Amino acid sequence: MTAAELLTIFERCYLEPAGAMAIIALGSTQLDGVARTDLRIRIDGVEHSAEHHGIGPVEALTRLLGEHGRPVDIISLHQTSLRAGNDSEALTLVEHRDRAGRIRWAAGRDRSVLTATVHAVARCAAT
Repeated sequence: MTAAELLTIFERCYLEPAGAMAIIALGSTQLDGVARTDLRIRIDGVEHSAEHHGIGPVEALTRLLGEHGRPVDIISLHQTSLRAGNDSEALTLVEHRDRAGRIRWAAGRDRSVLTATVHAVARCAAT
């Protein structure tokens, strides 16, 4: 098997769109040491939004997903760049427990580490 074939399998298994779950907007700021995260997501065609103070984007997204019937139980989260350089894409891998208690993996890829991470978490909710 070639590296290209392996990458194609990985992308198909872990980077396919998150089905009926989509991140529409994400804002993450920090003022005077207090985090603020603003989220807008779409689940099954219905938009939901939330504003959180004092927590980061991953915790804010998992709270919002849980409030709308898509709980995400993150076991571990790993981030890396796909190659050297400031313009490299980021890859986030998330190990999580699905609603049936099985251990699963999801991934996100983007030029932004934060965007790659929220996309990975969104894929957790879709499995």
